[in-house]
Amino acid sequence: MRKIAYLTIDDSPSKDMKVKVNFLYTHKIPAVWFCIGEKIEINPEPVIIAIQKGYIIGNHSYSHRHFSKLSLDECKDEIRKTDEIIEQMYEKADCKRTIKIFRFPFGDKGVGWNPIKVIFRKYDSHFKNIQNYLSESGYQKVLLPDIQKWFPYSFLLNDIDLLWSYNIREWAISKKITSESEQKKFLLKKLSRLERTKKDEIILVHDQEITSHLFGFIINQFVKMDYHFKLPL
Repeated sequence: MRKIAYLTIDDSPSKDMKVKVNFLYTHKIPAVWFCIGEKIEINPEPVIIAIQKGYIIGNHSYSHRHFSKLSLDECKDEIRKTDEIIEQMYEKADCKRTIKIFRFPFGDKGVGWNPIKVIFRKYDSHFKNIQNYLSESGYQKVLLPDIQKWFPYSFLLNDIDLLWSYNIREWAISKKITSESEQKKFLLKKLSRLERTKKDEIILVHDQEITSHLFGFIINQFVKMDYHFKLPL
């Protein structure tokens, strides 16, 4: 049985998003593009193109700040402003928006990454208020039972936002290693562990200019490992 990869792409739209969209579309690979509101305002065209090609545009906040450091009103503004911008993109693309998915910047659900706070987040009023606002705004919980069976932090997948199970962290690699051939060698070693598993994954790749040269290479490795790409619906 083929492993499933749910491809999610954060921090869009970059200057290279259109090229990446066309690459995925040519290879018939679906994905969710988590877009930042202020970046859409500057560069809306690739977002509209992605929608027209059948890709899902997710909300990744307006200015990509830690929600644990914001007031509730600021969190709501980050969600609402980007939600309205995404709606405008769907209207311009002349396509119906069929699902609303949210991903917190840095995976910070409003409680930071303190393990105790994360585990007991459901007792935190800030977390609960943000989750309630997402629900009231039409955002949906994405249930992926095959991943929840094995993922050590599966309890984090029960919230009204979509986390990830495997972060490529290619942006970090590009800061440490300047040679493209060495970057690819490092990525091959990092991704090799996935070859030895039979687990489905929610893959996180970033849409940043600094790593655009690695985008196709990364996706091709999942193709070579015989992953079947699906939307997390």
